Amino acid sequence: MIKKVFFTALILFGLLFCRTSVNCFANTTDVSALFKQAENYEDAGRYEQAEAIYKTIVEDYPVADDALKAQEKLTALYVAWNKEPEAEAAYQELLSEYGDHKEIADAVDHVGDAYRKLKKYQKARQVYQYVVDTWPDAQHAIESQRGVVVASILLGDDTDAEASMEKMVTQFSEHEEIAEMVHEIANEYRDCKKYEKAVALYSRVADMWPESEYAMESEVSIASLNIELGDDPNAQAALDKLIADFPGNKGLAKAVDHVADSYREAKKYEKAKELYKYVVDTWPEAEHAIDSQVAIAKLNIELGDDPNAKAAVDKLIADFSANPDYPMALYEVIERYEKAGKYEEAKRVSEQIRSQDANSSEGGPAPLDVGKADILALITLGDDPNAKAAVDKLIADFSANSDLAVALYEIAAKYETAAEYEEAKSLYQGIIQQDANSTQAQRAELDIRKIDILSLMGSGDDANALEAINKFIADFNEHPYLAEAVFEIGGEYYNRAFSCENEGLESESKDYFGKTIAVWERIITELPECDTTPRALHLSADCWRRLGQYEKAIVYYREVVANWPDYEYAGAAQFLIGYSYRKMKRAGTIPESVADVEIRAAYEGVVEKYPDCASVKAARDWLNWHSESDEGGQK
Repeated sequence: MIKKVFFTALILFGLLFCRTSVNCFANTTDVSALFKQAENYEDAGRYEQAEAIYKTIVEDYPVADDALKAQEKLTALYVAWNKEPEAEAAYQELLSEYGDHKEIADAVDHVGDAYRKLKKYQKARQVYQYVVDTWPDAQHAIESQRGVVVASILLGDDTDAEASMEKMVTQFSEHEEIAEMVHEIANEYRDCKKYEKAVALYSRVADMWPESEYAMESEVSIASLNIELGDDPNAQAALDKLIADFPGNKGLAKAVDHVADSYREAKKYEKAKELYKYVVDTWPEAEHAIDSQVAIAKLNIELGDDPNAKAAVDKLIADFSANPDYPMALYEVIERYEKAGKYEEAKRVSEQIRSQDANSSEGGPAPLDVGKADILALITLGDDPNAKAAVDKLIADFSANSDLAVALYEIAAKYETAAEYEEAKSLYQGIIQQDANSTQAQRAELDIRKIDILSLMGSGDDANALEAINKFIADFNEHPYLAEAVFEIGGEYYNRAFSCENEGLESESKDYFGKTIAVWERIITELPECDTTPRALHLSADCWRRLGQYEKAIVYYREVVANWPDYEYAGAAQFLIGYSYRKMKRAGTIPESVADVEIRAAYEGVVEKYPDCASVKAARDWLNWHSESDEGGQK
């Protein structure tokens, strides 16, 4: 951390020293490094440091393009920082100082994006509208017009959304991005569960711009949406239209494969298999035919259909061995067999990768990919001696290959998942030695320290593990992946809690749940908010609930729903608020009348806000039963 601060200070000092010399900035690498450093600070939630760098560029860098970019980013930073007066002042300066710059429309559009990301939709719409009104002929004006439509949708202003939509189609009818913009608006309607409007716009894209790549995507979206809604007749009609409208399109195999994926996700397995087979039989040379064949094999393995699984794997081996993706395709099958406890079948497929390694030829799978897949399979199967030998061979054979670090990082991560910490650590160290400035090396440095903590936890040395966690957070507090790493550390305690619970070790289980909460609390209270935050809150709430601390669980569940309504499991959190009140009611720790009000509110929230949530049926059943009970005069 000291090195990073010192490095930044040097850069800033250099900028100040060279303030009056244009020639001092002839090398644009200097300012690129500054932007990168500022962005890293932003990602880590270190807004003061990012602010200082952006201000320095604005004040001292004479090239207008860079000053404009820095002023734009400074404005967006204040928005994300929730500093409204500073954001408005920076925005006005952006307009006044750079109003004549050729990229000003794009810069202001990005400020609108920042407001939209923060869910300040009214302000976002105002900014987008300013771009459209002020620079209607700018290249990116269409993106701002789309922004106006999307902001109106998110504000629930359907009238303005529809009017702005029609204006976009009329004003930008010849724009090269018009089909893409309308498709994105349809996606927004879909995300907001306004399905009829989404389908109407998808259809419009397909009808008005049939030559666009988004025409096919839109027809796939119509089919997938109908599958999701359980409307089989319209799903089939959309699929038939898709195949009829694009008979010679090279992307049709991928499109039909995606529709098959939707059937699989909807648990309509026979229809999914039928479509995957249709892809393989109709377009055997297509790039995505191998994906469909792998999907058939994996689906049969999941369903316990051993004969058809073997037949699908045999076809994969016979027909796709020359495909560049073949080694990793086999590895996916091995993982699925291993997960299903079918170890002999997994070994049989693993031998095929080794055979491919021995017979690699030009035009087929890349030898590095074959070797990586072989190693991942060996680790999965617990064949440590052969895995280590294969790693040594991979490093020796591909030491000059620029993709080696990426492959080694994936292998190291697999070792880590398998709790083979020394092997993982050794590979992470090798990645750093190979190129300390690579993305993989920067993550590997973090992962090595994380492994040290996991090892302490594995040995039962919780006191030193806690001390190591404290130092870990202090040393890497600017690292963009710190929250994810801390979450994984807490996840180790979480998994142990469940293992003890399954073994009937109640006291030990509770102890581990408590330790899990203590680790994840660091993410919630000390680290900048990020995608990991709602996960930490949600699963910490689960820990509190399992400890019988329902009131604390409810606080965390409520925070998830209030601040991250789009989080993947927000619906589950909403449901568990009601479930926790039900547990408190049964325990007699809360009056029944109070509990029933809270349960009803929570479950109504599930039904209204999260109709696609897996718990919606249970919530609806409770509401229906209690409605009938109330009507019958029962409590």
